Amino acid sequence: MIFKFAIMKFRNTCLINVIFLLLVLPAEILLAQQKQLGIADSCNKLPVTSAPFNDDSDKLQFAIISDLWGGYRYGVFEEAVAELEQLQPQFVLSVGDLIDGATYDSELLDKEWTEFDNLVSTLSMPFFYVPGNHDIANAWMETKWKTRLGRPYYYFIHKNALFLCLDTQDGGSSSISEGQIEYFIKVIKDNPDVSWTFIFMHRPVWLGDIGEEEGFRKIEEALSGKNYTVFSGHLHTLSNRIKNGNKYIILGSTGGGSDLRGEEFGELDHISWVTLNSSGTPLILNLKLNCIVKEERPGDTASNAKKLKIITSTPR
Repeated sequence: MIFKFAIMKFRNTCLINVIFLLLVLPAEILLAQQKQLGIADSCNKLPVTSAPFNDDSDKLQFAIISDLWGGYRYGVFEEAVAELEQLQPQFVLSVGDLIDGATYDSELLDKEWTEFDNLVSTLSMPFFYVPGNHDIANAWMETKWKTRLGRPYYYFIHKNALFLCLDTQDGGSSSISEGQIEYFIKVIKDNPDVSWTFIFMHRPVWLGDIGEEEGFRKIEEALSGKNYTVFSGHLHTLSNRIKNGNKYIILGSTGGGSDLRGEEFGELDHISWVTLNSSGTPLILNLKLNCIVKEERPGDTASNAKKLKIITSTPR
């Protein structure tokens, strides 16, 4: 009898524990969340889920613009800059063809760079230049780049992510020099503990035209076993593929020549938005231009406010 009572007591205790886990514990978790939001009294709970605020201080968010040239369409990049300022990424990267270029005319080249610099100078966050074949079309233009902007290829680290910005116009022609390859191999080896590596270049040399990858394969070998994502431009057609277990993305255009047949053909003007949390893989969104409705629209002025017809609905 005592043994049977002990068993029943044990079962009842287990049942109570199960009820606690199923009913009481979730309520306690939600209450803790409410207290985190500043609500100390459970009778005044906010109608909100228990997920924490999405304010990870290690979160990385940046934007990428693609080709402006050739075939520049006036007003498109100007709109992209305005939208970037509204979106407020931490910084902005490019994949080249920022000016028409392809010239030996110093006055013309300075004029084109000044026009572009004036546009991106309106951004309240850093803008990183990456050269394309329009920006460095010959050795003289490469010298002008170095004088005006600095290194044609470089790296930086932000929030434990490694950024490799390649120059596929090394020496003023379509190539990646051995010196550049050695530079990036050393950078990769010197930074083994980064959470992710992002690679930017203009021409997608990784496609291996006619069996050639211009030495980029050596950089890929140095990245073996690491998490990375590659971004390029040049083709003005958005596409992506998986290579070596990682994403290789060719961006569309941000004002460069395009038939604009739409997403189905990868022909669209867009900004790429990349988010990387402290743990996880990058989330990549391609935001079409002219799809943001600004707070102040042309019709929303005080002078014509009375002309607006307000439509109301009757609650059912």
